[in-house]
Amino acid sequence: MPISAREALGLSVDSTDEYRGEWYAVSGVNIVDGSKIQGEGKIETSALITKEVEVLLNINTVRDLEIAEKIMKEKKP
Repeated sequence: MPISAREALGLSVDSTDEYRGEWYAVSGVNIVDGSKIQGEGKIETSALITKEVEVLLNINTVRDLEIAEKIMKEKKP
C-alpha cells in the first residue's frame, strides 16, 4: 500500500519497500507453513500492490486499531 495512503488515514508506517520508484508500506496477512522454513532460514514470498482501503488495516499500534475500528464501522451496511 502506498505510504501516502496509510499516512493520510493517520496509520503508522513500520515496514517499507520500494517498487518502481515509489515507497510502499508493507501490510497484509501472513500465512506461514512452519515445516517449510526449518533449516532454510527464508521462505518464498509474493506481494500484491493495491490501493484498496481494506488492505491498509494492518494493525501495529493502538492508534491503528482505533482508526481501523472507525473505518470498519463506517463500512458496515
